[in-house]
This record gives sequence, structure tokens and C-alpha cells, in this order.
Amino acid sequence: MKKILLTLAAFLMTVGMATAQSGKTSKLDVKKAGTAVVQKRGGIIDLNKKGMQKAPQKITLADNQKLMGPYTTDDVATSQQGLGLPNYPGELGVATLLEASDLVRFDGGNIVKMRYGLANATTVNSVFIYLIDTDGKIKEQLFAEPVTGTSVAGWNEVTLSKPYTLNLTGVAEILMGYYYTQSNANDGQYYNDECYPLSITGDVATPTFVYGNLGQGKGWYDLGAESYGSLSVQAVVEKDYPDYDLGLKNLKAYAYNKAGGKETFTFSISSFGKNVPQTYALDVAVDGQVVATYETPVALSDGTSALSGNIVLPAELAAGKHTLKLSVAKINGEVPASNTADDVVTEQFTVYTQSFPHQKQLVEHFTSTSCTYCPLGDAVLTALEGKRDDIARVSVHGIQNPNYPDPYNIEACDIIIGYEALAGFPSASYNRTAFDFGLGEGLTLTQSLGYNANYKDQVATWLSEAIDENGNEYPSFASINVAANYNPTDGKLTVKVNGETVGDFAAVMGADAVLNVCLVEDGLVSRQLNGSNWITAYTHNNVLRKYVSNVAGDAINFNGNSYENDYVVDFASNWKPENMRVVAFISRPLLSESLLDKFVTNTETAALTVGDPAGIESAKGDANGVSEVARYTTNGVRLSAPQKGINIVKMSNGETRKVVVY
Repeated sequence: MKKILLTLAAFLMTVGMATAQSGKTSKLDVKKAGTAVVQKRGGIIDLNKKGMQKAPQKITLADNQKLMGPYTTDDVATSQQGLGLPNYPGELGVATLLEASDLVRFDGGNIVKMRYGLANATTVNSVFIYLIDTDGKIKEQLFAEPVTGTSVAGWNEVTLSKPYTLNLTGVAEILMGYYYTQSNANDGQYYNDECYPLSITGDVATPTFVYGNLGQGKGWYDLGAESYGSLSVQAVVEKDYPDYDLGLKNLKAYAYNKAGGKETFTFSISSFGKNVPQTYALDVAVDGQVVATYETPVALSDGTSALSGNIVLPAELAAGKHTLKLSVAKINGEVPASNTADDVVTEQFTVYTQSFPHQKQLVEHFTSTSCTYCPLGDAVLTALEGKRDDIARVSVHGIQNPNYPDPYNIEACDIIIGYEALAGFPSASYNRTAFDFGLGEGLTLTQSLGYNANYKDQVATWLSEAIDENGNEYPSFASINVAANYNPTDGKLTVKVNGETVGDFAAVMGADAVLNVCLVEDGLVSRQLNGSNWITAYTHNNVLRKYVSNVAGDAINFNGNSYENDYVVDFASNWKPENMRVVAFISRPLLSESLLDKFVTNTETAALTVGDPAGIESAKGDANGVSEVARYTTNGVRLSAPQKGINIVKMSNGETRKVVVY
């Protein structure tokens, strides 16, 4: 997997490859937390401010001590990245879920300390570890050690009153975390910083559970916060560790490639023994066949190192899913014989043979009329639209403050917000592809847009470059043509979406890929919070008014490599057809559990025509990859959507067509 450093900003990075999101499900009886239970502090991002990341608090370990946790670096969330549950004040337990199979090297060791990282200071009451048996029942509370003194932002360390031996016999998982006091302190309108103490960060994603009553009775709830990373909690374990021991984790592979192409990947390697090996060898295999061996690619140090590599894929690979495997072959010239459970990591990637041009880039804009920073996000996306003419923006309105309902919030908005693991308001997703912008949020679909207004053009440039980089990794496997007609006589909106797909579409996009069709409107005026003041007449554009298809997407009606889906919608009396557009896109299903499995392969838009629906026409692409790339009036003015009358349409093969739009 590549992580591409964009120009102008060392901190802004884009990742279009598979990630280390765990996807693990626990046997423990846990409830799903509802959408927006966990909230992000947020705020204005000012690029002039230095030290946005806290200086990590290093921990000194003895030769017989190792860190056990979801990650073992000193990463900790900043104040702005803090998460919390301010709508559920009082004592809550928060814990990370770790699988016993990943902890075998610590089995029989003594836990002597716990440390936890906070984004903002709060009261931590105790630290704990629970052991969970193979039936998903809590087998034992290994310890619950009271915490005295004040917990500060950053790392906090607790020396246990006595060592506790970790015995993993009959244990499937452990919960490691702390009980804290969740605050709901506010200034009358906004929650204070102390309401957002949780640090969930890092390159590794593990489930975060909360114990309390989050609406379904008291118990453990899964926050669904893996998109942020892992809870900042670690244990210090003493043991007679082996002289040499390596572990692999976090393999990320370039998502799409062609047979015979160069496959790039990244991974982490950790030295868990008493000493760091002088030499080591790593085998790289594709579908079980070793294609390369790396001999000590870099000198290791105590702890974890992030590495990258690339291989040439076998030319005979067929279109579809394939497996990349990385394994420790030798340590100091010897084949490892113990602690080998983490010596192998695997990741899937997809081989394709054909692709189409990208037509539009879907940008889902998450906003709220009661969001104080949302005008900043609107300004960034407006600047992005000014830099490129292929943005298909859909503004999804949520409820930032329940005391001020958003007039444009509809049920479909809440569904999308829940399944895209919203990073807060204002934010946006880009082709529903996971990005890492280097702000400590990890790999997320939605990235914050609350940038200081001085940087809107700079941020728009970065976003444009990131979209292009992702387009290189996620090709388009279908063309899309959209036509929409409103007939005022019967009050019906007729929508036709059709196009062509590559021959191996099911193999590369999946047989369950879906078509999404929604309706947006410009020129809607309502009040909007801006800072501490209300703008009484703020114009909202690209507002999601209705999902024409199912919000999760509809099955695509194929006829060979062609497809066509038709819809008829009752037109609402308060909609203005001259201000409306249809946005259609083909994607993986929204309801997928993995954030990496929602990406959009192509998008197109169309303005509404008014009159006889029999007049609907479009410039249709074909299976050879020919599709519409630009549309003009007869006097040469470029159009962003079909316009009533004669349109001049330029196709990707250089052909020019005249199309009549009624």
C-alpha cells in the first residue's frame, strides 16, 4: 500500500489501500451503540499552530519488560481529536478488545503497570483487565486497581499494588481499560473540553467497548470506533522473554492492480525478544507462491518499525481477488521455532483488466444548520468545486444540536451518517474511500473540514490532489448516463440510469455492487449558526432531498455488460425543478461492516428537464470504455449537466455527438 505525500503539506496524506481495520467480532455479549453516541471534540484547524500532536511521554522498560496493548507506540490523540460520550454523564468503563491468540508471548508473565492516554484531562477511577472465555463469558476480573491523583492529558502510568499473572488457559479475549467519569459540563451551548477525554488513535484498529447504559440497559456496548484506531491503553508485562522474536502486523496492500503490475504494500515489524536480531528474512507470497524474499531490508530497533516494499505481480493472475502473504522466514539465519503465531500476515487485493474514465467525483458533505464551524467546511468545498469541474456534491444534513432541528435532515441522512462513521461536523467523504490525512484520526471515510478560513484554497488543492491519487488506485469499472424528467401534468419525476461495465465487473467490483440514485437541490435558505452568531438567511446548496434508490443502494439491472435502472418519483410540492439534480453512482454496499468496502467506482449527475418524459435522451457509452467526457451548448459554453435544447457531447474516443434534450 502506498501513502502518498501531497505537495504543500507534510501532514496531509492519502491512503487508498486496504488497512489494518480489524473487522473482529467478539463472542462477548455486547450491544451496538447507536449512531452519534461517541462524539468528537472538533474545532477550527489552524495550520499555523505548531505542536498539534502532544509530545509523547516515553516509558522506560527493563530488559524483562514489554508493552502489551492494541499498539505499543507512544501515539496519543490531541485535544481536538478527543472523543467522548457527553450525552451519557457519570461513570463509564472503556476498554479495548484483544484476542488471546495475539498475546501468547505474554502468557505466564506478570502485569506490573498499566498506562492510559487521554486527549483531555478527566477523572479516571480505576484500571482493569477482564478475561473472556471461549463461550464469550467474563471468566475473571484479573484486577481492578484504583487510580489516585489527577489524570492529565497525554499518558498516565499506574503501578499495580501487586503483580498479576496473565494465564490465558481457556481465555479467548481480554478487555483492558479503565473506568472514568464522563462529564457533560458546558457553557450553555457547547460541551467543554473535559467532555472529550478518550484517545482512540494509532495505525492499528481494534474494537472499543464502553460499559454503562447507552440506551439498551446496562452492559458492554461496541462503539464502532475502529475508524479512529485503538484505545490508548497498555500494560507492562514482565517475563523471561526469548532472545529473539519477531512479529508482523498491519499489512496494507494496494487495493487494485493489473496482472504483471507493481504491487506496493506496507507493514509493521516488531522485535519482542530480549535482543534485536542482526539479520532476518521475510518471504512475500501471492496466492501461496513465494515471489520474493527480503534479506534484512532495514536494521531493526527495539520496538516497532514501519516498512514498505513492492513486488511484480505474476502475469498470469486472473481478474478477481488474490491474497498477499508476508512471513518471517529466518531470524539470524535460523527458521523461527517458537512464538510463531504472529509470524504471518495476509491481505487481499484485486486484479482487473479493463477500466472506464472517471466521470464525476462523489463528495458527501456532512453539515448541520446548528453547527458553528459548518460555514468553514462549506467554503472549503466551494473552493474545491472552483478548482475542478467534476465534483458531484451531496450535502447530508444531520442534527448537531437537538435543541435546533435542521430543516433539511431526513431519515436517509441519519442512515448515511451512521454507516460512514462520521468524523463530526463539518466533514466530507470522497468517493467513500478511506483516507488518512495525517491528523491522528487514522484511516477514515470522513475527514474534518473545520479549517481556518485563511486556508480554504490550500486545503482545496490538497483535497483535489488526494482525489486524483485515489482515482489512480480505484479505477472506474462502469460508465454512467443519467436522464431525469419532471412532468408537471402528473407530478412525476422519471429517472433513467444506464451504462456499460467492464467484462469482469462482478469479479472486480463484486456481484453485490449497487446503484445509488439521489436527488439534491440548490438555493435553499434557512438560518445557519456561524461562530456564536446566527446567519438569518444562509443559502444551502446541493442539499440531499430524497434518496430515489434505497439508501443502501439498489441491485443493478444487467443485460450482459449493459445495465439500466428506471425510477418514478412523486415530486414534492416544495421542490423547485430548475434547482435540482439527480446524482447517480455505483458503489460497494453502504451497509458493509468495513469502511474499506464502501468505495464508489463512478458517478454522474443530470439536471432535471421539464415536459414530456418521452424526450429523455443521453449520450451513451459502450463496453469498449467510450463514455461522455464533456458537454457544451451550441455556442461552446461547457455544461455541468444536460441542458434543454441541443447539447454538443464530446466522447472519450474523440467523437462528437449532437444530443437533443427536451
